[in-house]
Amino acid sequence: MARHLPDRVLREFEGKRAILREYTDYVTGWEEEREAPDGVGALQIVIRHLAAVYSAHPDYDREWAP
Repeated sequence: MARHLPDRVLREFEGKRAILREYTDYVTGWEEEREAPDGVGALQIVIRHLAAVYSAHPDYDREWAP
């Protein structure tokens, strides 16, 4: 029970949201340049692993799998 205290869960949620914002900023910045900046590949791997947690959800896209 202690591992799932609301404060810790909220901090984890905010951390994951920060990763997604970082990735979105990278993608938005390089889409038109056709060249991904350093770190985008690593962020894509992280995003895929974060999304894999929701693989049983009906909206999960199998292309997101790590």
